[in-house]
Amino acid sequence: MLIWLLLFWIGRFFFMFFNVQTVSWAAIIGIARNAFRIDVSTICYLLLLPFLLSLFRQLTDWNGWALVFKFFFYIISTVIVLLSAVDVCLYQEWGAKINSRIFLYLQHPSEVLNSASIKHYLIFGFIVIVSSYFVHYTYKRLSVEHTFRGMSKKGIVWMTPFIAALLLLGIRGGWQQIPMQESDCYFSKEQKINDVTVNTFWNFNASVVRSIANKTSNPYRYLTAEELERYAESNFKRSSEQPITEVLKADRPNVVFLILEGWSADMVGCVSGNITQSATPVFDSLSKHGVLFSQCYASGDRSDQGITTVLTSFPALPFGSIINETQKIKQLPCVSSSLKGKGYQSLFLFGGDLSYGNLKALIYQKEFDVIVEEKDMDSKFYRGRLGVHDENSFAVFSQQLKQMKVPFFASIFTQSTHFHYDYPNQRNTITWAGEHNVYANSMLYSDSCIGDFFQKAKKENWYSNTLFVLVPDHSHHSPQNSNPKTADYHHIPLLILGDVLNDSLRGTVINKPVSQCDVAGTIVRLITGDATPYEWYVDLFSSTPNQHVCFVYTEGVGIVTSKDCKLSFDAKNNRLETRPTIAECDTQHMLQSAKAYLQYVYGRYLRY
Repeated sequence: MLIWLLLFWIGRFFFMFFNVQTVSWAAIIGIARNAFRIDVSTICYLLLLPFLLSLFRQLTDWNGWALVFKFFFYIISTVIVLLSAVDVCLYQEWGAKINSRIFLYLQHPSEVLNSASIKHYLIFGFIVIVSSYFVHYTYKRLSVEHTFRGMSKKGIVWMTPFIAALLLLGIRGGWQQIPMQESDCYFSKEQKINDVTVNTFWNFNASVVRSIANKTSNPYRYLTAEELERYAESNFKRSSEQPITEVLKADRPNVVFLILEGWSADMVGCVSGNITQSATPVFDSLSKHGVLFSQCYASGDRSDQGITTVLTSFPALPFGSIINETQKIKQLPCVSSSLKGKGYQSLFLFGGDLSYGNLKALIYQKEFDVIVEEKDMDSKFYRGRLGVHDENSFAVFSQQLKQMKVPFFASIFTQSTHFHYDYPNQRNTITWAGEHNVYANSMLYSDSCIGDFFQKAKKENWYSNTLFVLVPDHSHHSPQNSNPKTADYHHIPLLILGDVLNDSLRGTVINKPVSQCDVAGTIVRLITGDATPYEWYVDLFSSTPNQHVCFVYTEGVGIVTSKDCKLSFDAKNNRLETRPTIAECDTQHMLQSAKAYLQYVYGRYLRY
C-alpha cells in the first residue's frame, strides 16, 4: 500500500537526520534505487493476510470485514512506526539496526527505560507523533476505509491466481534465482548508508525468523565435518604450552578481577600510544608495574556476552547470548567454581541490577559465596540512572574484601562508563574527544576510582599476595573508531599486575594478539595447574601464537592474526566487511579460519 511505502521513507528520513551526518545526492539516489525492491517485498509480505482474508470474505456477507481490514492496517502501521522510532534511537548505541536481540533486553523493561536519555525519549516521541499523524491523515484523505467497504466480490475468482502470483513475485524481489536478501540493498562502502537503505520492518522480522531457526540448527556451514574436526584439533584441543618463564611467586594468591564497563583501547594512552589524549592516567601508571597486553580483543559487544567470556572463557555468539539459557550455563566452567576446589572464597559485586542481561543467572549458578548488587548497598549512596556510582561501589568492594577469607577470588563490575555516563560532580576535563567527550570524561572518573581503590588496597594485609586483572566487558564507540563490525572497535586494554608477579614480568608489554577468551583459562591454569575445561583459551603467557583471536558482532565474525592483519566477515550477507590493510596478510586463510571459528563455536553452543 502507498501509505506503508511512504511510511518506510519517513522512517529513513528520520534515520538519516539523527544518525547520518552528511548524505550526498548520489547516495540519496542510490538509496531510492536500491530500497525499492525490499520495500515492495515488505509490502507484499504484509498484503498476504489481507489477500487471504479477502478470499474468506467472499463466503459471507458479514458486515464486519471492513473493520477487520481497518484494524489490520492500523496494527501494522503502528508496528512500523514503533520499529522505525526505536531503530533510530538504538542505532546511536548499537551501531546496528534493530534486530531480535531487543527481546533479551525487553525482559527487563525498567533497565531499558533507565538506559534511555531524555534526548532519546524526545526523539522517539517526535518520530511516533509525526508518523502517526501521517498515517491517520493519509488514511482519511485516501479514503482507505471506503475502499475496504467498496471491495466487490465480482471478478475475485479469476483474479485470485494473478494476484497471488504478483504477491509471491514481489516477496521474492523479482525473477532471480535467490530470493530477496538484505545484502541486495547494499551499494555503498559506508555501512550507515546501507543501513538506511535496508527496510527496518523487513530486517527486523527476518532477524527474528533466523534467531528462532538457529536455536536448533547451525546456520554456519562452511566446512565439512572432517575439515571442522581438523580445525578444532589444531586450535582448541591441544594441551596448553607452559610459559617460557614463571609468572607467579606464590602458589595460591588472591585474585581480583576489575571488569570495566565499555572501555575502548583507543581511550587508554598506554595501549593507543597517545598519552596526551588518554582518559586513563591511573591505568597508564599501573601498566608500568604489570603485564600489559596491547592487542587484546573483546569477544562480543555487550555486557552479558563480555562478563560471561571473562569468567568462563566461552565466546560471544552472533545471535543473543548463552547467558540467557540456564541449562547451557550449568555446563560452562567458571573461575569461581574452579578456584573453590582450591579453598577459595568468592565475591561478585555490581553497583547495578544483576537482573539486567540475565547476569544473575550466571553469578548465582557459578558458586559465588558473596553476591552484592545495588539493592544490597546503603541507601545513602547517591544513585545514577543505572545504579551506584563507581566510587561508592569500590568503597563497598574494599569493605567486602576486608571480610573475605584468604585466599579469595573477587570481581567487581563497574558501571559509571555505561550510557548515561552519569557520576558525581561531573566535570568536562577532557575536550579532545569531540562528540565522545561525555564518555571520555566518564572513563576519567572511573579511572580515578580505580586509583583510589589501589591506594586503599595497598594498606591491606592481603594486597601483597594478590593478583589483579583489569579487563573490560567490551569496547565502545570512540573518536578513532565507531564501526562495531571492525577489529579496532573490539580492541580493549588488558592488564595483569600485583606483587605476586615475577619481578622480570613487571612493566612488560606483550604485543601478540590475544582474546578476552584467554583470561579465565590462564588465571585458572596459573593457580590450579590445569585449565582443561576451558577449551576456548590459549595461555596468555605462552609463546604459542593464538590462532583464533576472533570476535563476533550481530550476525558476523572477525579475526586478528597480527596488528595489521584484521578481517571482518558479514555472515548474514556472505560478504567481507573489512579486509587486511597490507598485502602480506593471507586474506583467504584468515577468512577460512573465521568461518571455521564461527561454525565450530555455534556448533558447540548447540551441543551444550
